Amino acid sequence: MDYTALCSARWDALCSRLSVGAETAATWWSTLHDAYEGPGRYYHTLRHVAELLLHLDAHRASVSDVDAVELATFFHDVVYNAQSGGGGRNELDSAEVWRDFARAAQLAALEEKVARWIVQTKDHRCTDADELDCKLFMDFDMAILATPPAEYAAYAANVRREYGHLSTAAWCYGRGAFLRSFAQSDAPIFATPAFRDAGEAAARRNAATEAVMLRR
Repeated sequence: MDYTALCSARWDALCSRLSVGAETAATWWSTLHDAYEGPGRYYHTLRHVAELLLHLDAHRASVSDVDAVELATFFHDVVYNAQSGGGGRNELDSAEVWRDFARAAQLAALEEKVARWIVQTKDHRCTDADELDCKLFMDFDMAILATPPAEYAAYAANVRREYGHLSTAAWCYGRGAFLRSFAQSDAPIFATPAFRDAGEAAARRNAATEAVMLRR
């Protein structure tokens, strides 16, 4: 699959629906493309964006505001700095890039909601007050955790490449803590029943398996 072509076509269609001017749409597509396909990106690429869009397609009947979810998808990892973006910095900076686009495209009605969802991907935790769209978006982003072992292993390897500046010991410590926070928590990984039913067990199994491997 040509993930770049898929994302480009979806971006053009989204901007057309939202009456974003052609020049603005083209300029921002270049911004998105260069960010996601820039140096040091191995997992958080346009392929990741495309995979979220495909999850959206599969669950479109349950989504109330497709445009908002697509916008959050395109911008949620537009800033991803593995060295300095921890502690929610990447998510906050990505939300600011989204705000810049929203203002340029005159999308004030969507600005706050989409920004909130982007920031929320720091931990993907939802509350009862969150919209179903928000919960589904979080689950689309976390769905990689429930993939078959070979696909999960490729994902984990690509994330490790993004953190290539870390020593093996530092990586194993940090990544292991992240994985155990999911595998050992009583809180579900997924926010919606559909994703919990389909992938909760597999996601916990994958996380636990990788955590054990990192301790070796």
